Amino acid sequence: LISAQAANQLIGGVINTTGLIQANSVSLVNGQLVLGNVHVDGGEKGQVTIDGTITVSAAEEGKAGAIKISGEAISVENNAKLEAHGFSGGGDILMGAGWQGALLSRSPIAHSVTVASGATLDASATDSGNGGTIVAYSDVHNSSSKTQVAGSFKATGGESGGDGGRIETSGASVLNTGIAVNAGSKRGRPGQWLVDPIDIVIDSAWADSINSSLNADTSVTVSVGSSFSGQPQLWVQNPIGKSSGILETSLTLASDYSIIFSAPITNSASGALNLTVIAPWVYLRNNVTTKGSQTYHIAGLVVDVDTTLKSINSPISIHGNIDSPNTGTSPQQPHSLTVDAGTSTASFYRDIGYHFPLQALTVSALGGIIDGSAAESSSTSSTLNSPISVTTVGAQSYTGAVTLNADTRFSASNGPISFFGAIDSSGSGGPRSLSVNAGTSTVRFGG
Repeated sequence: LISAQAANQLIGGVINTTGLIQANSVSLVNGQLVLGNVHVDGGEKGQVTIDGTITVSAAEEGKAGAIKISGEAISVENNAKLEAHGFSGGGDILMGAGWQGALLSRSPIAHSVTVASGATLDASATDSGNGGTIVAYSDVHNSSSKTQVAGSFKATGGESGGDGGRIETSGASVLNTGIAVNAGSKRGRPGQWLVDPIDIVIDSAWADSINSSLNADTSVTVSVGSSFSGQPQLWVQNPIGKSSGILETSLTLASDYSIIFSAPITNSASGALNLTVIAPWVYLRNNVTTKGSQTYHIAGLVVDVDTTLKSINSPISIHGNIDSPNTGTSPQQPHSLTVDAGTSTASFYRDIGYHFPLQALTVSALGGIIDGSAAESSSTSSTLNSPISVTTVGAQSYTGAVTLNADTRFSASNGPISFFGAIDSSGSGGPRSLSVNAGTSTVRFGG
């Protein structure tokens, strides 16, 4: 333990490290050799600056130890190397707090954590075993706290086998000045990167970092919430995509209020990308394409421009109302939605166009189109609409068998409604009723 606690009682502790700090002790834990720990503690009001090397690595056999850095203000400078890589498992590098704000011993959570662009942090497994944990965390409950991250964060699985580790960058404000994150694995499952601020705009810097992580077979979660303004927002302004990598990874976007897709989500790599969206309100202003599944746990999906949700033969599930309220980009008018799940399934659990009709709806899912669910939870919506209604101004087209789990009305004020597959009734509530109204246009049943 390197501590400034005594000085802190007088003027606030200050710790500057520029040389080498190394843990030499080794213990046996559950039959595995584990290197010792290093805790740099600046105290409640202390300032800690790291500009040298701290290592708790295990070069031969054994698992790396832990590096813990605590204090009010933590700065990891350009020359810093924090090493917790281990032959049979990565260790921990914890700055400001542990995972999701867990306290480091009795030390308070940091008010600011800064990692410079030249810094390298490595908690990888070098031969076998799982990657370790890296955390840069400032107090999310203090509106003035800040986490600023750059440099290299690495927690990969072992070359001979092992899963990727986990990396977290969290705070009331999280600024990205060029961070590179890799928690992938060559012979295991992807690790994860958690970004957890109050609000976030996915600008070019964030998009570059997220895309690089996905391409390194690292799953990414961006979660915003508990905003001091009461309306936390996640805004995707630059494209996010997985263009390389062979492992199936996940992108999770979550907000306590809203998510705006102003830029596309893409997936051209051989490794599939699964997308999960969790928010009361989601605004679609661009297309979403994945090779993996798409799941929307929402109260309302607002179609602000003509939009396509496309998966490459993977399920698409929308657990919320879908509307087009004429509030998108100019000209203000209803917009169309295309949902294409290829040979897989498309599932809808709430009304479509009930409050604000879509211009048109096209659904293609050769694995089946599921409308409504008696078992659906209403956790993201205030009511479970029954019967389900699908309302458009223009055409509706359904390619694939349609299964009704709720009484359903299909209505188009001036456009054809076409079913190119069978229509069946299912669910524990018994047979369901079907109403189809195409106004002055035509209805086609092709299954």
